[in-house]
Amino acid sequence: MKDPMPLLAFITALTHRLHESWLGPHFWYDMIRLARKGWPTLARVIFLVLVLVSMLVMNRTQGDSVGHTMPAELARRADNFATLLLVLQYLLVLAILPVYVATAIVEEKENQTLEALTLTQLSDRELVLGKLGARLLHVGAFALAVFPLLAFMNLWGNVDAAKLIYHEIHLFLLLMSAGSVCMWVSTRSESVFQAISHSYG
Repeated sequence: MKDPMPLLAFITALTHRLHESWLGPHFWYDMIRLARKGWPTLARVIFLVLVLVSMLVMNRTQGDSVGHTMPAELARRADNFATLLLVLQYLLVLAILPVYVATAIVEEKENQTLEALTLTQLSDRELVLGKLGARLLHVGAFALAVFPLLAFMNLWGNVDAAKLIYHEIHLFLLLMSAGSVCMWVSTRSESVFQAISHSYG
């Protein structure tokens, strides 16, 4: 049996290296803290229920299911379902991103913990990018909840894979750009309500 110590040393070194990355240690702290709140899991469940209800309504409004054996009908329905899922992804990101990201810095101001954070060895870059990265990762996990369904649409109705990949890349860029704007608003706001309302604006 091989000695497990080299593997453990490698994992420890990799973890230490990640902690010293340009995101900083606050990224890991904020990511774990957000996950322990519990309401992100509830929000994911609500979103997936909303997706299921939307698909059921769309299925009912598209008429009788007798023609499902026709390949053209399958392709048309799969394309409609894929478009619905993509629209729900975009709406989810635009609805939840300000709540997640725009509160990052301003809640530290309201809790009067920002001064304590500035006294640590964290640089401004590590503080801002760590908080931004952790929150974008959570919102991205929300958005990717429907990705298996999109992949199934490709198998079921031969929905163009290039179209799906294009929209997923576009969603990633939307997360980065809108998240950066929300973080900028968060640094300039004085209250959580002001940050969220300005971010939606």
